[in-house]
Amino acid sequence: MAEEDDVLDGEDTQDDVAGLAEDAAALEDAPSSEDDGEEELDPIAEEMLRAIEEEGDDGGGDDVDQMLETEMRGGGGESIPPNLERLMDVSLTVTIELGRTRETIETVLEYGDQSLIELDRTVGEPVDVLVNGELFARGEVVTVSENFGVRITELVNPLHN
Repeated sequence: MAEEDDVLDGEDTQDDVAGLAEDAAALEDAPSSEDDGEEELDPIAEEMLRAIEEEGDDGGGDDVDQMLETEMRGGGGESIPPNLERLMDVSLTVTIELGRTRETIETVLEYGDQSLIELDRTVGEPVDVLVNGELFARGEVVTVSENFGVRITELVNPLHN
């Protein structure tokens, strides 16, 4: 479904997060409705302002990064805002990258059964976890019953890459 691919483009998502942080900062500076009789902020904006105030926001992006990391770990104990709840069923492609190599066309055409392809990583080195082609985390290969799995050892901050 092409529509689903358009919904979560990596660059758009990063822009959206940065935009939300800027909106929250602007709302914090705006006069409150109690002072001038204007209508109240919507509940999501109020929740964002409370979270920023609780974290002691100094206007830096580190607090937003911390909040995102807490949410990705399942922490926080708060419910998901309704506007994000609609995105929870969107499918993402998760790829585990063991390593890479560059070969000539001639070498690739010579591949056959039992061919050995040497990768750019050593045994025991962390593997990359990509979400929709973007680096998301690193981890170690484990076995789960008879299947392979990856235990995440490090979340990569997508806002600074």
